[in-house]
Amino acid sequence: MAAINIVVATRTYDSEKGGWVEKGSFDITPSPIVAQSQGIEVASITGANVGDLIFVNAEALAAQAMLQGAKVTAAGTVNLYFSNAYTSTTLTLGKTHVDYILVHLS
Repeated sequence: MAAINIVVATRTYDSEKGGWVEKGSFDITPSPIVAQSQGIEVASITGANVGDLIFVNAEALAAQAMLQGAKVTAAGTVNLYFSNAYTSTTLTLGKTHVDYILVHLS
C-alpha cells in the first residue's frame, strides 16, 4: 500500500436523501506499470463504505499515463486504477496529487 496523506476539504450533508458529499485530496506514488497494463494502488479513506461513489482526478500525469477511476472495495479502502498506454515502456510515476469527491450513500 502506498503511503498517502488525506486532506478533507469539505463535507456536505443532504438530509433529504440521507447522504453526504466529501471533497478531499491526497498524494500517492504509484508502483511502476509495465507497458499496456493497469496498476492498482490502494488508498485508505476513513468513512468510505462499499456502495459509496468516488470520483478521482490526478494532476499533471506523465504522457501516456491515465487514472482510469476508483472504487470503494471495503470499509475505508479505495482502489485507484492507473493505466500505462505506452506500447513498450514501463511507466514510473513520481508523487501524484489526487483530488477526490466521495458520495456517501451507505
